This record gives sequence, C-alpha cells and structure tokens, in this order.
Amino acid sequence: MEKVTENSSFMYTIWLVLALICLGYYIVCATYAGIGSSFIFIWLMGAVFFGLVFAVRVLEIKGIIHVAKVFRICFIVIMAAGASLFIFIEALII
Repeated sequence: MEKVTENSSFMYTIWLVLALICLGYYIVCATYAGIGSSFIFIWLMGAVFFGLVFAVRVLEIKGIIHVAKVFRICFIVIMAAGASLFIFIEALII
C-alpha cells in the first residue's frame, strides 16, 4: 500500500476539482445551448473520466484496490501527451 503524502492527497483533490468544473461547464452549456447540442457531451465525458480517476485514486489510497505501477506510468504518459497536444494546438490557434 502506498503511503499517503501531502502531494498525493493534493493530486486527487485536483481530479475532483476537474470533474466538478467539467460537470458545471456541461450544465451551463446544456442550459444555454440545449441538451441536443452535440459537442457539449465532451464535457460530460470529461466529468465522468476525472470522477473515475478520483474514485480509483481514493480507493487505492484507502487500500481497497491496487493499481499496478505499469498502469500508473501509462496513465501519466497518456495524460502528459494529451496535455502537451492540447497546449500545442492552443498555441497554434492563438
């Protein structure tokens, strides 16, 4: 079982905040544009994704489940690649 540090508890708080931001933005967009708008579902999927990451992290810290180190490393690499791609595309737009 992994020792809970201040950084790890801060990180799973970030996942929860991201889930809540995505969910809030989805609700605002659905209220304004209507639920039939096709692109806003990406925010709902983001809320579900970040919520699941938060839940898995909390369960892992509590010792209920164990996530293999390979999966954690793959997750970090995929998230870093996604963030880098997002920043690169935004830089091209601006």
